[in-house]
Amino acid sequence: MGSEEKTLILMIDDSEDDFVLIRDMLDEAVPGKYEMSWASSFSRGLKMAEESIYAVAFLDYRLGDGDGLKFLMEARAKGLKTPMVFLTGKGNYWVGVEAIRRGVSDFLVKGEVTPALLERAILHAIERNRMLMALTASEEKFRAVFEDSGTSIAITDTEGLISDTNPCFQDMFGARADALHGQPLASLVYPGDTHPLSCAFDKLRNGAGSCTSLENRYVGNGGKTIWGKTLLSSIAGEDGSVHKVVALISDITREKLAEERIAEVARFPEQNPFPVLRIGADGVITYANKSSAPVLKKWGVSVGGKAPADMMASCASALASNLLSEIEVDCGDVVFSIALSPVPEIGYVNVYGREITEWKKATSKLQLAAKVYESAMDGILVTDADGVIISVNPAFSNITGYTAVEAVGKKPSILKSGRHEAEFYREMWAQLRNVGFWKGEIWNRRKNGETYPQGVNIASVTDDHGQIVQYVGVFQDITDMKERQKDMSYYAHHDPLTGLPNRLLFDDRLRHAINRARRDNKKAAVIYIDLDGFKEINDTHGHSVGDMVLQGVAVRLSSSLRVEDTISRFGGDEFIILLEHTGHKRGLKIVAEKILAAVQEPFLLNGLEISVGASIGVVMFPIEVQDPETLITSADTAMYAAKQEGKNRVVFYGDLKKKQDKAAGASAGD
Repeated sequence: MGSEEKTLILMIDDSEDDFVLIRDMLDEAVPGKYEMSWASSFSRGLKMAEESIYAVAFLDYRLGDGDGLKFLMEARAKGLKTPMVFLTGKGNYWVGVEAIRRGVSDFLVKGEVTPALLERAILHAIERNRMLMALTASEEKFRAVFEDSGTSIAITDTEGLISDTNPCFQDMFGARADALHGQPLASLVYPGDTHPLSCAFDKLRNGAGSCTSLENRYVGNGGKTIWGKTLLSSIAGEDGSVHKVVALISDITREKLAEERIAEVARFPEQNPFPVLRIGADGVITYANKSSAPVLKKWGVSVGGKAPADMMASCASALASNLLSEIEVDCGDVVFSIALSPVPEIGYVNVYGREITEWKKATSKLQLAAKVYESAMDGILVTDADGVIISVNPAFSNITGYTAVEAVGKKPSILKSGRHEAEFYREMWAQLRNVGFWKGEIWNRRKNGETYPQGVNIASVTDDHGQIVQYVGVFQDITDMKERQKDMSYYAHHDPLTGLPNRLLFDDRLRHAINRARRDNKKAAVIYIDLDGFKEINDTHGHSVGDMVLQGVAVRLSSSLRVEDTISRFGGDEFIILLEHTGHKRGLKIVAEKILAAVQEPFLLNGLEISVGASIGVVMFPIEVQDPETLITSADTAMYAAKQEGKNRVVFYGDLKKKQDKAAGASAGD
């Protein structure tokens, strides 16, 4: 730091060890920037604070000669403006919250302090103290929610210039509050996505509503692209005009990726419960499945006709940019989100729809209710020490269906789903009483009878004597998260075109099958299939027809085998089959020839009769191959032999090996 003046910090704590630890941490974070003084009692600390000007005072919650809240009141009564940072134990979280409500800048939990967190707390306390000089008591209460919110929040003027951000917002964009101050919110938006945000600010400035929402991309921490659901809420001044805007940004990147993935994998269009269409570059609808009927009715067109002008323009834009885009189609009783997937090399757009009717309704309700000064995004309920509900927020009503009037005065048991045993609740309440905090998942029931999973955090609130006076529960509906986890697991183990197990899942099942065969002294077999003439189909009729052929082959293979058999697409036009508990070679040959006949049966696709053949290699375990690692390569070898022998035939690896050994012996004899 050289000759620069150091920032003075006061720590009031009866533990010199804690003082030394905090001092060393601070010096580690920013060497030489701060100079710390120590007071071992509140009375000594109060005197030192009166005699010197300290940038920040760290204040232990409880010492021998008083408590931190009393010290705070006495310091403020004496006119001391030194910003305070509370130091609490792990069980005193809500004491820290109460301290913030009464005017401290921040609170840190002993045992969880890091050098970076300590430095941030000091900088935050200094900056916040300047702001607090002009804030009202109600604004102090909001600051605690603002700083601790798990949602990224920024305060801007009507032009979108940032005046304040919370830590979650700063973490999302990898920037400190001072660096963000004065920057346009639009400067954080992904290039090309700024127009919807500008329109939203125009709408608020012109008084066309008090809140609006949109989905757009941002450039986050480290340059990472983030999909954000942005809710803009206006704050009016005393004259009724808008003078500030609150921006809440929720990271929905995972949801958007999952939606895009789902939109790409319409395996069997006719069986898809949502609309699937194909529109040419000239705007003509060349294909539409049965589920597309509401969309076609809305457009007033049928297959073979042209899409409406606005839809044609969207398709043309998608083809020109070669980018996936999305629009909404309101069909009256049902609303669809329509994804446009361009295929410019062939000159058409694949259209995949998903119903978002309920989502649209939920979004509309959320927009009406979401005011950052009035509510949180999570459901919150507060009970007294006996567990009787004394307060709920609007998000609670949105999630559970119970209004505040219906919930207050009742116990949280009105939400019980019946899925948990009594022991579950006994353990939860025991931990709350003993530890002061409980976190986990609970299945609860909405007012309409629907059960759903919640992610729940419950904390007990104690008075100055350590007696529990309240319980505060914060919860989220995690239904969508559970469904996305299920979808992601499925897509990680299945081929997106055919829906068959992929190589990863096949390898896992093969290992288990071989272990069972060895243990039970049974046989198993692997059948390797490569389609004959498939390349000519792609070259002649296009990849879309080729994809439908692969889907059709997958259906026929599934129909030709047992439920317990595993069929996998290895990529391209290659399929592989695992048969467990097989019999003799004669039976396997019948199965292989049945597969060959099923594949050779012509397909009728878009009025065309398409035929393919198949070269099939078969290997038996442990008769022909005893090493499980070479089962697939041996089956592949037999399949190539079938191709070399003229295609459209079945070759057993054992027969091939005998023939090769015989030829080698004859050659050696010559």
